[in-house]
Amino acid sequence: MKFLHSLFLFAFILLHLSCSSEKSQQEEALAKAADKTLTSMEINENTENILYTYMDEKGQYVSVEKSTDVPDPCRNDVIIINLNLPPEARQADVKVLVADLETRDGLGFKLRLEDRASFENSLKLKRKWRISPIRQQAQMPQSAGTAPQILPNSDEIILYGASWCGYCKQAKKYLHQKGVKFREEDIEKNPQASVEMQQKCAAAKIQCNGVPVIDFKGVMIPGFDRATIDRLIASPPIKDKKDKKDTKTDNTKP
Repeated sequence: MKFLHSLFLFAFILLHLSCSSEKSQQEEALAKAADKTLTSMEINENTENILYTYMDEKGQYVSVEKSTDVPDPCRNDVIIINLNLPPEARQADVKVLVADLETRDGLGFKLRLEDRASFENSLKLKRKWRISPIRQQAQMPQSAGTAPQILPNSDEIILYGASWCGYCKQAKKYLHQKGVKFREEDIEKNPQASVEMQQKCAAAKIQCNGVPVIDFKGVMIPGFDRATIDRLIASPPIKDKKDKKDTKTDNTKP
């Protein structure tokens, strides 16, 4: 009798596990189907019932009904809310559908599906440091065991950026307004410039996970940092001061 009871219990457990496994597989299949539906949607500036949600420079989320109302620095990471779909189909509690309004995938914006928590944390850091994402960043070519060659440019100002980067445009405009002479390098059009930027950041022991990055006469500035730019304009790096002092001394010689 005890044997039959144990056998019945074992059979019940197997049946329960089998049902749980089938349910899990069904839920996983439904989730994948929902993911595919979301990422395969074609959304452009003419699509109706769409909300575009972006994080502004203060870290606040703003929702607008037109893609053209999303400001330039925020157009790479825009949450798409398709009001034509019910909340469960959007998986809004765990995932976000993100659009890059500056990149097309056919006739629509390029879409990607991300984990909500990870995306929101990443976006907070980007806004905090005023950094736009680098697309397909070039890898630093170097042999194993070989130290990277640091290319010093302490006598000039270089703005490393990309054509699609909103903060790069703001930094460029700001430098022009301040009357600062600088050289602009597009890291996507010139892979060597990307390598140079990464080497300089590594030498300065700072993280350059995006653009813009400004080399202000040897001082590396990640992101668009007005305060640091103003400080360096008012008080140039030591090497620059030394050069001016040497020039002044030479002029006093007979």
